[in-house]
Amino acid sequence: MEVLRHAAPYELSHLDEYSFYPVYVRGEAYLTEHQGGPAAAEFQKILDHRVIFGNSPLVALTRLQLARAYVMQGDTAKAEGQGCGRCG
Repeated sequence: MEVLRHAAPYELSHLDEYSFYPVYVRGEAYLTEHQGGPAAAEFQKILDHRVIFGNSPLVALTRLQLARAYVMQGDTAKAEGQGCGRCG
């Protein structure tokens, strides 16, 4: 986590798909530590900028992991809402 924290100031300085990989990995690390709230915040950063990713599979994986973060927080309604993105 410490290495990933060092990347945080730079992650949005150049908006392309590759600049968000540290964000995704940090979200994964939070999930591993059973910290659903911080994990959800990281994954939401990616979805807030999903237009950058086009048809990248990272968006689908991010939705899955965001749903897992919501379940970890006990919010199954939000978790179920993480469908394809066109559904609601």
